[in-house]
Amino acid sequence: GDIINAVIGGRRVVVAYHRDLDSIGMYWNPTPHLIDWVEFGGACDHGVLKRVETMRAAAYWIVWQQFYPETAINPPPISSGG
Repeated sequence: GDIINAVIGGRRVVVAYHRDLDSIGMYWNPTPHLIDWVEFGGACDHGVLKRVETMRAAAYWIVWQQFYPETAINPPPISSGG
């Protein structure tokens, strides 16, 4: 699906792919519930979630990707063939 519920550093987070915006958002989940859906602004099935403030990819990555589609994130190491 488009939602990943996870724990990072002991804190619950939700990673959501927003198909309509072709964007990814990451939100803190202070509830004891798994999140089934979340809108881009953070509204979800258990209230409103705050964005993870250290994830800064938002609009910048979308713009970069449009101009430099060959950019790879964490590409595999190139073998030296030795």
